[in-house]
Amino acid sequence: MIALKNIFLFSILIHFSCANSNKSIVYNPNTISKTTAFQKLLKRQGFVEIPSYNLAGLAEDKNLQPLISDESDSMFFKKDYMPMGKIYGVYKDTSQFFLFITFYAAENYIPAIETFDKNGNRISSEQLLVNGCGAGCGYYCTMTAEISKDLSFIAKDSVLFYECDSLAKETPGTREHYVEYFTGKIDNTGRINREKTKKINLDP
Repeated sequence: MIALKNIFLFSILIHFSCANSNKSIVYNPNTISKTTAFQKLLKRQGFVEIPSYNLAGLAEDKNLQPLISDESDSMFFKKDYMPMGKIYGVYKDTSQFFLFITFYAAENYIPAIETFDKNGNRISSEQLLVNGCGAGCGYYCTMTAEISKDLSFIAKDSVLFYECDSLAKETPGTREHYVEYFTGKIDNTGRINREKTKKINLDP
């Protein structure tokens, strides 16, 4: 009788152990507070100076960290762009908010600026992209995105375009040469204020 009782108890222990081992671990954003998760993100990413050159060229830097390095980071960044997104860092000289410089994956990486309050609540965000550049015969384009230490910014597409004939030569009368751009500035509350896009024709 004792032997049967021991066998029964042993069977229960095996069943309980197997049931627990088969449970999948699902991330629950409520396991840590948003503020705690945000402090982890800040500590991991570190602080940087505002880059004094074209942000569009930074995306290929192999030292950039993934936009999402921890599951809790999904509280703060756009889920549609997470898998290939990158982060340049956090600007260290703002006292009222945190400014992140990020890159979202598309045909080309799109630089973006994003601001958060001290508790990790999003204040504002803006992709520094006008139209973007494609490729093709007679199409030449350069993207520029810059932000200054006074937190003003500009995004610009410089375009030279003409239609090609069957020999891939320029079709007379089709040339266009122009710049499209927008400017803006981050105010002292972290709000990003962007102006309307403007166009300047460069050819008479």
